[in-house]
Amino acid sequence: MQQHDTTRPVDPKEAGFTLSEVIVTVAIIGLLTLTVGFFFDSISAAFGFGSDLSESERQAREAMDRMAVNTVRNILGVLDGQPNRDNAVNPEVFG
Repeated sequence: MQQHDTTRPVDPKEAGFTLSEVIVTVAIIGLLTLTVGFFFDSISAAFGFGSDLSESERQAREAMDRMAVNTVRNILGVLDGQPNRDNAVNPEVFG
């Protein structure tokens, strides 16, 4: 089988890319970069929102735990005849 020479001599004036090819390539790369940038920005915002939400939930859970403990202490104190005056909303009621 005979092989053909696929290389041809290149005229130095025809070597390289045209200005329109370079502009189109730069535009496509720019669009891809913007798309990836927006993607990472949205991921970062979603992660930040999730972190803020979980922090709020943690604080709410902690506050509910403290309120539950204080409520049980107050109820047990009243049942024992020793009400906790420190946690009372209106301590003057105790006299």
